[in-house]
Amino acid sequence: MRVTSNVNCFLVGSVLAGTLTVSTASGLAEPPDVKPEKTTGHQAEARNVLDFLSLLDAPDRSKLTDEQRDVLKRLDRSKVPTVAEAEKAATQYKFKADGLLAEEGSKVTGLVPLGVDVPGFAKQGELIWIVQFRIFRHGALTQEVWVSSSTGATRAMFPPRR
Repeated sequence: MRVTSNVNCFLVGSVLAGTLTVSTASGLAEPPDVKPEKTTGHQAEARNVLDFLSLLDAPDRSKLTDEQRDVLKRLDRSKVPTVAEAEKAATQYKFKADGLLAEEGSKVTGLVPLGVDVPGFAKQGELIWIVQFRIFRHGALTQEVWVSSSTGATRAMFPPRR
């Protein structure tokens, strides 16, 4: 009988704990009555930054605005039109300049318009891929490489270790 009552207590406790918390995207539990705060100031501004990376996942381009479709058409005609090609260009740069550690991985984190002319790289308004290299174990950033979609040129944000 004692084993059964311990099991019942465990099951009841598990169900009760499951109803009292809600799992969020970050994996942390929050009480269900807590509503997200409105974002203001720099948090709201950060969300308004022009980042076109999410457009690549649009299932139906006809539902996009004319401006968004124009961005995708420009990207399609560019020298580096895809995430895979941007990662390849950034990885080649990193391998030649700094070497690539076995525990490092790359990920495209943004596709943004450049705000200034950068001679030998890209002109204002052209799209720039942002590719980050991180250590798998703990996610620490080791390098960020920008790849011009129009020219294929690269720029690293951190100096090489060598």
